[in-house]
Amino acid sequence: MQFGTKRAQVPQRSVSQRGYALDADPAPTVVEIENFNLWYGQSQALYDVNLDIKKNRVTALIGPSGCGKSTLLRSINRMNDLIDVVRYQGSIRLGGHDIYAKDQDVIELRKHCGMVFQKSNPFPKSI
Repeated sequence: MQFGTKRAQVPQRSVSQRGYALDADPAPTVVEIENFNLWYGQSQALYDVNLDIKKNRVTALIGPSGCGKSTLLRSINRMNDLIDVVRYQGSIRLGGHDIYAKDQDVIELRKHCGMVFQKSNPFPKSI
């Protein structure tokens, strides 16, 4: 018996396309991420992220090492502001407010947006 090495072709889908089943959730959206892109210098780390996070729901970001999970979390808490070569495009809103607005108090933002990790690895300014 011989097994082929041909792999099934799986169409690539964005986060927003895969999350269609959750759109029926009546819970209010507390974090809205729309067309968010992020670069470290010339290297793009996040590509057109679209994600709604619902109130009182558990949300898990799961993926292989280096896929952008921590970069997205750092973006929600604006910890990437500490890195000179970072630039972004798109929007992230917390409670309907643009977290990248010029008048946004970053300390106040971090009081309303917390994260839990599998193992202790505090980001700068998180403690």
